[in-house]
Amino acid sequence: MTVKIYQDYSKIANYEACPRSYFIQHILKLTTSSTAADFGKLMHKILSSWYHKGDMQLCFKLIDEWQDKPEDEMHTRAKARTLLGNYLTRFAVEPWQKVIANEVPVECKLEIPEAFAYFMQEELIPKGTLTPPMSIDGIEMPEFYLIGKVDLVVEWGSYLYGCDWKTTSQLGSKYFMQFKPGLQMWGYTFALQQLFGDKVQGMLVRAISKAKTASPDPDAKTKMFDSQLIGWLPSEIKRYPESMIPKMYACWRAETAIIGTGLENYPEDISYQTRAIHFLNRPGNREAIDFHFPPREISCSDYGSCKFRDLCLSNLHPEELSKLQPNNWDPREVSEE
Repeated sequence: MTVKIYQDYSKIANYEACPRSYFIQHILKLTTSSTAADFGKLMHKILSSWYHKGDMQLCFKLIDEWQDKPEDEMHTRAKARTLLGNYLTRFAVEPWQKVIANEVPVECKLEIPEAFAYFMQEELIPKGTLTPPMSIDGIEMPEFYLIGKVDLVVEWGSYLYGCDWKTTSQLGSKYFMQFKPGLQMWGYTFALQQLFGDKVQGMLVRAISKAKTASPDPDAKTKMFDSQLIGWLPSEIKRYPESMIPKMYACWRAETAIIGTGLENYPEDISYQTRAIHFLNRPGNREAIDFHFPPREISCSDYGSCKFRDLCLSNLHPEELSKLQPNNWDPREVSEE
């Protein structure tokens, strides 16, 4: 059977930032609640509804379902209402002609570059057996699939662009530099070309600042937003698999060193927390985790503090593991209509 590897940009970025965090979220399938992340999802859902139905009252109904937390003054129902009102004022007239598609799930097969195929042969197939087709004991070499979801696809002039909404606490001249070179918008462009053809030229990134402002500037409410087109030449777009596949492969190789040691064999009715605790107590598993998914201390203070800081400091102690919640996130998930 063919081994199919499905990865999205966020998981790869998570693995590169901290393999231990990746292990907790995507192998143990555990996470912590994040008000900032949930607020970002709320804004995405609101904007998706707006561009799909154009019903402002429905958008405000979605906001009313948000539950404020007393200790968090940034991610509130009032803030969401303000952002939506100012957004609709700022973008009362959009620069594009029409919306082509809303919330587009992506599942795109990446062709393996020839040079990397030889590398995989050397690593995965015993010496002296490098004959076509590439296989290991009758199992074909892996296939790589990029998955995700593009918020919007629009027709702009003679071309098509994907759109991605970003909520952020900080805007500035350097904010958009992260997107080129960068695998996320590049990958979305690559995938959209497979769906819509060569008219796809890139991505429009629209950033929404959720930071508190006390500016007397009457235009401050429209300065809560910034946009930039991120474009790629056809030759650049074609090179995407060369950059993405080695990262997907490295992540998969680390996973295969762990999967098969018992984590996947628990019945459905056993909680993820219980599976994790039992799995970590099995002989040899701790050593394998420490080798293949070590913590990357340089990332511990990113965005203030890693959400798994207490868990790592306790060396994955069962008491801290039991505080986590299941991570059922799917990057292709589309909001309910």
